[in-house]
This record gives sequence, structure tokens and C-alpha cells, in this order.
Amino acid sequence: MTRPERKRRRIQIPALGVRLLTLALVVPLYMSLIWMGDLIWVAVVVWSAMLACYEYFGLCRQGGYPTNHKFGLLWCAVLIIRFSGAFSGVPLSLVITWGMIVLLASALFSRRTPFLTWLTTASGPMYIGTCLALLVPIRQVDSGFWWLVLLMWTTYMADSGAYFVGSLWGRHKLAPEISPRKSWEGLGGALVFGSLMAMIIVLLSQHPGWLSIPQTLPDWPIVRTDWFRSLTSLEAQYFKPLPINLWAGLGVGFLIAVLGQLGDLTISVWKRHVGTKDSGTLFRGHGGMLDRIDSLLFTSPLIYSLILILL
Repeated sequence: MTRPERKRRRIQIPALGVRLLTLALVVPLYMSLIWMGDLIWVAVVVWSAMLACYEYFGLCRQGGYPTNHKFGLLWCAVLIIRFSGAFSGVPLSLVITWGMIVLLASALFSRRTPFLTWLTTASGPMYIGTCLALLVPIRQVDSGFWWLVLLMWTTYMADSGAYFVGSLWGRHKLAPEISPRKSWEGLGGALVFGSLMAMIIVLLSQHPGWLSIPQTLPDWPIVRTDWFRSLTSLEAQYFKPLPINLWAGLGVGFLIAVLGQLGDLTISVWKRHVGTKDSGTLFRGHGGMLDRIDSLLFTSPLIYSLILILL
């Protein structure tokens, strides 16, 4: 084999292996950040939402839709910070109203399609920002840690179930005009994997064992410092068990799986419209941030609504 041929020859890593490796690196990091909560978690949500919104604006520009991406990203961050409880004296409706007004006023100076610029820019913060912002108040309620674990793990396990089952046994197309790879068999896999994962998490929250971290926190020197506690929500109330039983967890997991697939299809419609496969390349084997949180945009309102019902 000649040297140029050796250069062209590359080891092809299977798609499944890439996906699993990415999950093995990302999941522990995000779990630790969920555990810390408070200001650290707010910063994570702001960063994730702004990155997803940036990718969304990139899709818009790729499809020929003008955007005011700088203001859109700023507005997205302000919305999430307001959801965290900051500036509590300012009503959330006022933040949304003034954002709309300022954005419309700036769009009027656009040389082409000012109203299209306004609509496409506003859709990013109003969809991605407000939906993902719910991850902040979810963490702030009693059992907030377990609610987020239920939301994120069930959502991603449902996505994984749809991917694996659909890849192995998918024969009947679910929505070929939107996403050719999605199948009814994959949807069944999402329902089974999501429902079982939700039940497991409910059981773990009620019998956490070594996961009862707050009980051991006084033994950790770093958590005794004021600066660390001011940045994290490590009070025991945020780690209380989920106030639902296994059968309710089964139902919640089923709904998360259904809504997660709808969220995935929603972004797939937009990506297909602009002629691209992934929104970005941040997570190898998974696409960009928007590709990773598209299901959460539908499932986080479900969990927050459930919390409000149970409060």
C-alpha cells in the first residue's frame, strides 16, 4: 500500500459506537450539573438554549430567511434568566412584550423583508428559549433533582429506543415526507424504552440508596464553603422522592415518549425544508445542540405542567 493510499485509509467507527461514546462523555457531565442546580444550572440552560438558538438561526439563514441573530440570542438569555426568578419585580409578560417591540423596531430598518426578519428572529427565543427555560423552575421545586432526571433520562431513552428499534426492525414509515428514517416500529421502541425508564427513575427516587447525596454532604469539605452553597442548590428538599407511583410513572413515560417524537419531527420538518440533515456538529454522532434538545422542547412543558398540577 502506497503512502497516499495509507493517508486516504481511515478507521470507520460505527455510528452506534460514536453515539454511545458521546453519551458516555456528556451524560455524567450534565448529571453533575443537574445535581448542583441553582446558578450553575441556570448558566448551563442559558448556554444550551443560546447555542441551540444560534443553530436555529443558522438553519433560517440557510433557507434564505433573514434574522437578527444577535438580538435573538440576547432575548433568549434574558427570558431564561427571568424564568430563574431573577428580576421578579418585572412581569414575564413585560419581558416578552418589550422583546417583541424592540425586535420589530429594529427589523423595520432591515433592507429586505422586515416583517419576515421579525417573525423568524422572534420564533427562536419564543420557541427554544421559553420551552428550555422551564428546566430552571423544574429544578427549583421540591424533588427538583428527580423531576429533571425523570424528564431528561426518559426523553433520551425514548429517543434511543426509537433509534435502535427503528434501525434494526423499522419497516413501516411513520412520516416519510418529513423524516424518511422514522418508523412505526421505532415509535413503539420509544414508547417501551421511555415508559420503562420512567418507572425505573420513580423507583430510584423512592429508594435512592447511595444516591441520597445530601445526607453525606457535610462530610465533603468543599460544600461547607459559603461560595459553593451560594452557587448550588444542595438543600435536601430538592432531592425528595417523586410524588408519583410506578403506574403514574408509566403513564408519564408514555406521554414523554410521544411528545418527544413530535418534538423531533418538528425540527426535522424545518431541517428538511432548508435542505440539511443536522443543525450542527457539536455532539459527534448526534448532531448539534438543537438536534439534542428538540425533544425536550416538547417534554419539558409536560413535566412542568404536571408539577403545577401536583403542587
